[in-house]
Amino acid sequence: FTPAQVTETKWQDHQRREDPPTPPLPPPRASRQKKKREDEERKGQNSNTNAMAVTGTSVQVAASQEEAWAPFYLPSDVKELPVSFDEVCAAAQRTKLHVVHTKCFHDLRLSSMCGCELWVKHENHQRTGSFKERGAANALLQLPEKRRKNGVIAASAGNHALALALHGQSLGVPVTVVMPKFAPLTKIKNCQLYGATVHIHGQHMNDAIEYAMSIAREKDLTYINGYDHPHIIA
Repeated sequence: FTPAQVTETKWQDHQRREDPPTPPLPPPRASRQKKKREDEERKGQNSNTNAMAVTGTSVQVAASQEEAWAPFYLPSDVKELPVSFDEVCAAAQRTKLHVVHTKCFHDLRLSSMCGCELWVKHENHQRTGSFKERGAANALLQLPEKRRKNGVIAASAGNHALALALHGQSLGVPVTVVMPKFAPLTKIKNCQLYGATVHIHGQHMNDAIEYAMSIAREKDLTYINGYDHPHIIA
């Protein structure tokens, strides 16, 4: 090697060591479209089976609206809570004046990493900083009049409690939240700022849930589960 060639070779080795690996490029559009068509065909073949499965499990959900809003309704023992596409659309229509219409932005880096087109919805722009507002608003808007007057209660370490407190205040529904001892002080203060009655109880979420359920029984409040209630899911 000449001195110039040796220098160039060393520089190339240095570049290989120093340069970060280039992220993989997404597959060509034609490949993505072909995969999409194959997925749609596969879904079409299984549609009848899926429909039968949903129909079969729907009997496990509350038999009526009133049962779903029983003061102590906690469907943790239900394996599946089927929520139809129509119910999701109805929830979006019902809550559109009560939550922020956040935008979706294309994320180039995530799309490159995952090999598909990914869009990120900025739910951190909701007033409480979380998507939890959608479920809370949808649930409160469907409360029967008697339940609205009595008020609602939930156990939460933060986001669900904040969402209920905010929308309960705007809809005139009294809200009580039980927060475990590890809940952030900022979220506790904000729940109080939104007019909620806050109880600090328990080292774990299970302790907070049990205490909230006991208050619900004592005061005839409606317990709104932050996870597996059909109105929250929709």
